[in-house]
Amino acid sequence: MTDLPRYTVIIITYNQEHLIQRALDSVLCQNEQLYEIVVSDDCSTDGTWEAVKAYSDKYPHIIKPYRNKKNLGVFKNLAHAWEKVSGDIIFTCAGDDILCSGLFDKANELIVKNNIKYQKEDFVLLFDFKIFYTNGRERVFSNALVEKHNPLSLKIRNLIFNRTIGVSYSVHKKQYAVSEDLGIYTDGLLDIQCHRFAKNHYYMPFVGSVYYSDIGISSKTAEKKHYESRCLLMRRFQKENYFSADDSQWLRFSELKYSYLLQPSLKKLRPYLAMFFKTFTFKYGLHFATRQSWHFVKSLKALLK
Repeated sequence: MTDLPRYTVIIITYNQEHLIQRALDSVLCQNEQLYEIVVSDDCSTDGTWEAVKAYSDKYPHIIKPYRNKKNLGVFKNLAHAWEKVSGDIIFTCAGDDILCSGLFDKANELIVKNNIKYQKEDFVLLFDFKIFYTNGRERVFSNALVEKHNPLSLKIRNLIFNRTIGVSYSVHKKQYAVSEDLGIYTDGLLDIQCHRFAKNHYYMPFVGSVYYSDIGISSKTAEKKHYESRCLLMRRFQKENYFSADDSQWLRFSELKYSYLLQPSLKKLRPYLAMFFKTFTFKYGLHFATRQSWHFVKSLKALLK
């Protein structure tokens, strides 16, 4: 196949000396359109940097290693890596995750099938991803709803995921670093950007990456911190003008939900309850409606603690 894009993969890493090799191998096994792997090490204190350097010495024309002079944190590290890419389509992989074999081949199929002008068009490619849990259970998350609904609406409802997403360089250039620290979900401000700037979304039902649960930063964050960060993110999104009226209502509902979970009280329950019924819908499928109902019922138990 000719006239196909050059693929860049960003790998951000910190203190993952026993995992980074797995991530690098998963990228190196992709097809010949692999153009570069941009690795940004956030000033690791273990042997991560040495492992990255060993790989870059072996693949000097593909792996571009960068090491921050001081620890920037996961979100600033990612934004820092954004500045280093030059391929036509950019994927991102955490140092403790992997890309699945054949991902770039499937991306090429999408490009040919849809006659995508990858050097000019503002687009993203979406695939599914799998979670492996520490108890041996696994689960596949699908991005199929992007074929029926607005991606911004789906993203704020956690109905599509950026775990396996290829971003065109033209969209990538429009993304920007965020200065606000909203906690663990600051990445929400980063994740939303590609969907905001992309004019077209293309999806294929293929598991393109694997996420290993309970080993990343989010697994080590207390529940209260999760609620605080979610609440702050919902408030921040409400300042933007690119969401629909329905989405703005959902953001307000989500803010009320996490504010209530932080400090359960009858006073906070009333507006949360009212907004729940105001935003309840089967628009996104029975599974989503059922999930939201279950989460609401479960949240009521917080008053009993």
